[in-house]
Amino acid sequence: MRFFAALIVTLLCVSTIPATTAGGDGVHWNGYNLDRESVQNSVLIDQDGNNYALHTGSADVNVVAFIFTTCVDVCPVITSNLVAAESKLDDVDYQFISITVDPATDTPEVLKEYTDEFDVDWPHLTGDISDLEEVWSDFQIAVETEVIETDDHNHDVETPKIVPEDYSTVTVVDSSENADLFFVEPNGWDQLTAAEYQNNWTINASESQWGHYITGVNGDDSPSDYSWWWELHVWNMSTNAWEESNVGIDSVDVGQLALAPNTTDDTLIPIPDMENDTFVIVQSDGQNDSSVLSEISAWHLTLAALDSFDAPSSSFGHYMSSIDNLSAPSDYSWWWQLHYWNFTSNSWEESQYGMDNLYNQTHIAWAPNSTSDSLIPVPEFEVMTHKLGVVYPGGDTAMYTGNYTRIEMVNAMEHSIYTLDQSDSNYVMEGDSAISIDGNDGDYNLYIWHEMGEYSHWMSTSDSSFESYLVDDYNHYAWVANGEDASSLPNPEMEESHNDNQTTTSTSHSTQTFILDEDWKPIVVFLGYDWNVDDFVEDVERAANSVSNPSSDDDDSGLPGFTFVTVATGLGLAIIANSREE
Repeated sequence: MRFFAALIVTLLCVSTIPATTAGGDGVHWNGYNLDRESVQNSVLIDQDGNNYALHTGSADVNVVAFIFTTCVDVCPVITSNLVAAESKLDDVDYQFISITVDPATDTPEVLKEYTDEFDVDWPHLTGDISDLEEVWSDFQIAVETEVIETDDHNHDVETPKIVPEDYSTVTVVDSSENADLFFVEPNGWDQLTAAEYQNNWTINASESQWGHYITGVNGDDSPSDYSWWWELHVWNMSTNAWEESNVGIDSVDVGQLALAPNTTDDTLIPIPDMENDTFVIVQSDGQNDSSVLSEISAWHLTLAALDSFDAPSSSFGHYMSSIDNLSAPSDYSWWWQLHYWNFTSNSWEESQYGMDNLYNQTHIAWAPNSTSDSLIPVPEFEVMTHKLGVVYPGGDTAMYTGNYTRIEMVNAMEHSIYTLDQSDSNYVMEGDSAISIDGNDGDYNLYIWHEMGEYSHWMSTSDSSFESYLVDDYNHYAWVANGEDASSLPNPEMEESHNDNQTTTSTSHSTQTFILDEDWKPIVVFLGYDWNVDDFVEDVERAANSVSNPSSDDDDSGLPGFTFVTVATGLGLAIIANSREE
């Protein structure tokens, strides 16, 4: 027996997308504005096996997405985004179309299964390779097929990477262009330092191998006879009361914190701001003050990420003097320049503000001002996939995907909430159990995927969802309604197979979703899969209603004057392994 793997590689090359969201007609788009001719009225085949002309219908606006059904990560998100967008476009004359980039696998029957799975009814098109090549060419998508001979079925596919939006990093590039990335992990000491600066407090502390020990606040020093000492408190959300922290200030998480003499009645400590991180100080004479951190600045991120830096304060705020003992030279031949990651242009940009006035950024970087932005590494991480299965009352099932770029002590409950939030699903958790998922009420029991090689299976567990952890304990979890079993849930790690030759596909890709006007001219494109649905809906509405001249105060987050070039290796990056007898 000899095995062949046909590697379908799709290169999505868009060489004429300006990295600005302002169109030539003055309309400010959330996606990237295009200037192209109308696409042809190609005839393909829909999921019902019928011929379908691309220009069918007379909608004011058309949306075209490119997908393939064996795509297990990005394409389902694109389809789910479109489903979410549909629910918000009641007053718009629109139509959606999805077109495959893997016609060898995506037959009408397969596309029908796919649309049924997602409960969508818009056209999903396939066809002969020659017909699809014309469509891909119209949208400036080039698909190349290469046959590679191999001796086994296992193929290394590059793990997809993304720039995360759910946690922050600080990148440092030194004068020799060496780069390091640091995670922003704020603790109580960082919060107190920020509060000290914000409220002009004076904090005295000693430092040892166990961390910082507070000895004085605003000149109020704890006595040497230990008749009282400064005690750290945390706000207990369950009891709505202050309680003594069981860890030191360097180990406690940021949030609602307080420092007070240990002799203070906890009920006398003022209630903190529940909407923002708050640090409350109660002096020995009973006077108190609170520092509320409502916005996170680049200084706060730096403080929470770097162990060794010097940023003296001045009347203009903090300025970076040195990082890890590397000081900017006194002759100003270079200085530390602050950058931030622009998610719209997918690039680093120099900040026009100081670190105290650059707010609400996810990723920042420090580098000598002479450093080219292109030399600062992209803060991207590999995507790790962990599944969450559901068996509803009545036996219907669902399988959700939680995509992570970093996992640190994520328990089964946190995984459930995170994964269901990613799919915009409704749920109700009570205690350590689920009592409603997607509107299906019931008592749900926690199941785990028990990995035993070819004998792996779903099984119930007596572990609490708060005590069982991803990766450390299990890789996949499920909620199964009382009276049901998990036998109908699929293998969460099984690659899907769709043809008689037992072809398997695995993928890593980014994609584009086009908005076209009534004349089928592409006018806007959304890159990737994690675009904001509301932004997308707004652009569809603008395209349909020809809205122009929105507020000129809108922030133009693009890079005018440059050509944006996207090379997405694998809009249809699929490895198809074929086996045949000789």
